[in-house]
Amino acid sequence: MNENKNIETILRAREKRYFYQKQLVKEYKKTLVALKLNIPGPKKDGELYREIFNNGLKLLKVSLNKAKIKMIFKEIWNKSTGSEAFIIVDTDAIKTKKICTEIEETDGLGRIYDFDVMDALGNSISRESIGKEQRKCFLCDKYVWVCSRTRAHSIDEMLTFIEKTAKAYFIKNKREEIKWQ
Repeated sequence: MNENKNIETILRAREKRYFYQKQLVKEYKKTLVALKLNIPGPKKDGELYREIFNNGLKLLKVSLNKAKIKMIFKEIWNKSTGSEAFIIVDTDAIKTKKICTEIEETDGLGRIYDFDVMDALGNSISRESIGKEQRKCFLCDKYVWVCSRTRAHSIDEMLTFIEKTAKAYFIKNKREEIKWQ
């Protein structure tokens, strides 16, 4: 698939995701969590990316269970434009955003996860609305929008960082699993 064709596919997927999220919120009238990954460039799917996505989804489930928050609905899309999860939860959006932000800030892959939260009216809950700073670039610690707008880093630089970070993370977790067996 050439790059322009894939970019068109990514833009269509983004639009479809937006309308699907609005539909779910309208139907359930509850908080929605949408998980996807921050993967730059036209290639959004692959074995490593799915492993990262599944890890983020697992962490979200553990955090929701720990907070005794019930999942009412869950759907996962695995597409060439990347994996996406749509989860309706039975709690307020601010509490949910705080849980998601905690995962993004504390997990070793947190900067790669992208948790979006919408309230029961379909309003997006920002990091700022819970007293957090905007997201930082995983390469230089400037705000993401600054690096994105100025194209401060090449796609290859960012993908190399993601790959190295994820591989080191999963190797470390595997070693810790072995220690406990």
